[in-house]
Amino acid sequence: MDPKVKEKWIKALRSGEYEQGTHALKTKEGDKVTYCCLGVLCEIYREENGKRWGKPTNQYPTFMKEMSVLPKKVMEWAGLDTPTGEITYKNGKFTALINLNDEEGKSFKQIANVIEKYF
Repeated sequence: MDPKVKEKWIKALRSGEYEQGTHALKTKEGDKVTYCCLGVLCEIYREENGKRWGKPTNQYPTFMKEMSVLPKKVMEWAGLDTPTGEITYKNGKFTALINLNDEEGKSFKQIANVIEKYF
């Protein structure tokens, strides 16, 4: 993973600036906006590269035509190999960041710790 992107992502996840959501990169319901951990990475990419979120399908905006996984350009920019952030951690256990966020209910701070240690 690109060290500069990694540092920005970890900082953003720990900042408290982003409210955590699940099952979509970004969810917008009225004034409430939430992100999954991968959506935070997309937001960093957007800020640096001037891209825009797409119009919401229901309450789910797309980013570069993706709604729940990383777009290929974001993966390449960040130096990730998969659109779900697959990793091997905790005594060889295989999982993906998307699972830590959506299925295991890990907080952004816990996910930041995993990124810091295993990427």
